[in-house]
Amino acid sequence: MASQFLVPSQVFQSPLRSAASNSPLFFNFNGRSSYNGHSITIRTGKQLSLDTSKESTPKYGLTLDEISCSSIEPEMKDVLEKSLVNRIRFLSSDSKNRKIDLDEAERVLNSMLENGFKPDVETLTILINSLCKRGRTKKALEIFDLMNRIGTKPTVQTYNCLLKGLCYVGKVEEAHEMLTNMKKMMKIPLKPDIYSYTAVMDGLCKVGRSDEARELLKEAEELMGLKPNVITFNTLFQGYSREGRPLEGISVLKLMKKKNCFPDYISYATLLHGLLKWNEIREALKIYKEMERFGFEVELRMMGTLVRRLCRESRKEKSMLEDARQVFEKMTKRDSVLAEDQKTHELMIQALCARGRIEEAVSTLDLMYEKGRIPSGLCFDELIKELNAQGRLFAHSNLFGYAVKRGAFVEVNPGM
Repeated sequence: MASQFLVPSQVFQSPLRSAASNSPLFFNFNGRSSYNGHSITIRTGKQLSLDTSKESTPKYGLTLDEISCSSIEPEMKDVLEKSLVNRIRFLSSDSKNRKIDLDEAERVLNSMLENGFKPDVETLTILINSLCKRGRTKKALEIFDLMNRIGTKPTVQTYNCLLKGLCYVGKVEEAHEMLTNMKKMMKIPLKPDIYSYTAVMDGLCKVGRSDEARELLKEAEELMGLKPNVITFNTLFQGYSREGRPLEGISVLKLMKKKNCFPDYISYATLLHGLLKWNEIREALKIYKEMERFGFEVELRMMGTLVRRLCRESRKEKSMLEDARQVFEKMTKRDSVLAEDQKTHELMIQALCARGRIEEAVSTLDLMYEKGRIPSGLCFDELIKELNAQGRLFAHSNLFGYAVKRGAFVEVNPGM
């Protein structure tokens, strides 16, 4: 439904410039405006009036039905057109201080069209982008069709907004078809760029079709001559991790480096998360060490997960205990206060006990107490048993009372 208001009555101020004089125009949509020293009032409702403070300037009192491109001076027409365009952009743009009002933006757009104004491609692309971000792809496609009808040619950025929007709501096939149509046009302004391909690749990865996304990457490079960026590769890391195939991510990392595209924190963090999730501990440790080497600060939560996985694996492979210990020490130096820290400390103690490294286990226990964490009875069981096995229980007799309080079952070997 078309809006009955040409200009909404909400407050908005935007610096504009006259096409003729390049003088600044400041529109304040609470009513008052100024132009070259004249006062202009834009009243809302069915009536539009342009009143000036100088008697020599004509006055207008026109309804929307009466106003047209020919009913006002060319320079004032330009002023109105710019004000309406900026109003649409204002209503469609993100801000922390207000809510986007896309319905109102559409009403202003309808008013523009009814009164003979033609919105530019940038304004319509901003509106399409905002609609797509909110999952309103049907309305976004209607605006896209409108562009073709009024002769406003979409740019590759317009297409990219639609590609992302379609993939966002799971319409990956429609996005893929749109990308195919772009390739058929092969005109320079509409030639797909790497962001076009990345948008569709991301959509494919999110629905478990990462191999197809990788084929698209190959096409982008070999057929279109495009250079993938870090965001392009990150979509593949996320896709393979989601599908439970994190080792494919390792091959993507190698390809990425071969293309001289340096991984960022998101690249490594996504890959590390996937490797840990699917229990690929050896590769996870390599990626962790690579992150450390390049100066990336690994998230404490992932460090804790890595320590716990390494502790469990250390029962099979002794060398992993030292790796676990090194990661654990770096983690504790950063004063982690995560809820999982309790389990991480306990597994570290148990792993050390299992390998006979009792002094380090006791030190880790002391560290827990310093942080106000009390070990479980099971943790004490492991510690007391190892102390007893080494004949050193009474050297740490203070632990005995703590163990009993925590419900540990302590069986002392009198022969030791």
